[in-house]
Amino acid sequence: MLMVDIKAFILSLFFSNILLYGIFYFFIERKIKLPLISVMLIITFFGQLVMGNWFDVLIAGTIYLYERYVIKSKKNFLVNTYLFCLLIMLFASLITSNIMSPWVSFQGTKGFDYIFIEMSIMSIIFLFLVVAYQKLKVTSWLKNNNSTLLTMLLLYVYCIALLVVVILKTIEKYSLYINIMLVFVILQTMVITILFVRDRKKKAEEFENLLYKNQLDSLKNYTEQLEKDYQSTRKFKHDYKNMLLSLRINVENQNYGELTSFLNELDDYSEKYFINSAMEVFKDLTYIKDGYLKSIFINKLQLMLNKGINCQFECRDLIDKPMIDLVDLIRILSIFLDNGIEASLETEEKRMAIGLSKTDTGLTIIIANSYCNNQESVSKLMEQGYTSKANHSGLGLTNVQEIKNKYPNLFIQYEKEEQLFTVKIIIDEGVAR
Repeated sequence: MLMVDIKAFILSLFFSNILLYGIFYFFIERKIKLPLISVMLIITFFGQLVMGNWFDVLIAGTIYLYERYVIKSKKNFLVNTYLFCLLIMLFASLITSNIMSPWVSFQGTKGFDYIFIEMSIMSIIFLFLVVAYQKLKVTSWLKNNNSTLLTMLLLYVYCIALLVVVILKTIEKYSLYINIMLVFVILQTMVITILFVRDRKKKAEEFENLLYKNQLDSLKNYTEQLEKDYQSTRKFKHDYKNMLLSLRINVENQNYGELTSFLNELDDYSEKYFINSAMEVFKDLTYIKDGYLKSIFINKLQLMLNKGINCQFECRDLIDKPMIDLVDLIRILSIFLDNGIEASLETEEKRMAIGLSKTDTGLTIIIANSYCNNQESVSKLMEQGYTSKANHSGLGLTNVQEIKNKYPNLFIQYEKEEQLFTVKIIIDEGVAR
């Protein structure tokens, strides 16, 4: 067994934890405050002195509980990122051992010179793996692939890799074994990756089927509403003929006083009909060619009508496939539309307006709704873990920000005027994804 001086070992362990938590803090984009990260580093350091690297499993479990019950997130982003950082450290350690194995002697105790060389090599390999992590946009991938299955798979790979490291440290002539173990760990990772990709593909198909079902439901509701409006139109046509007849009689009899009053009643009646007509609200939906995108607007507009919200929808340009992932765009629209509906229902006006326009540079979507002046600021609502609603449904703006960070061509602007909240979504088609 390779013997290392206790002081040199403590220095190596502390240095490894600084690397681990430094890159973890960087990858999670400061979602855990630096003082808490420092406390975790110290606890991990002393825990590893007692239990070795197996103590990391307890830390991973603690992060999972913190993410679920403290910041009220079900995405597993923090714990998955932590496990990824652990895997980076382990792979860096394995590769370092592979590089140093031809020159390592098991005679005597290794001191600070050996540790300094090991830390230098591991730091270079570690930084290389971190750069690869960034280039492959693993952080964005982890934000989108947040299932518990991924957490379990990462934990499985880490435990297997950790077991390999423990075995290697007990073997004296291990230059051959270390290569075999590296291949074993890589194969394990490949198998887990294939299983995860298959699971994600299955879930993507399920989600697409759900979108398709929602699209059919929206079109069904749309058709039923148009049928109701057709019946209302027939009634309106019949009433209108009678009103015109009364108008003609008043003109012939020169009853100008009654004529003015009658015209005002006719104007009110007509305005009420056209405002409540779904045909008037839905008429611009024909410009949206993507079925899934159209269905989300049908669904939300129908919901607004059912809740008595005075809604307007305008789109005079042909809208096809957006330049970002359609699922992400639908998630963003659902969040803003649901928030707008909820906010407008708390006001006397109960009004919403939606507008889509297409230019040479890209697509612009504007969603405006009435709101109460006592609502929190946008910056407050976007804070991680903050919500003013029951069941933490107010976390939507945080999710929007995470989606926005994935696309350099996606811009979202918020504007609060007196009793009017406006969101402008801009998708620049001149910027690469």
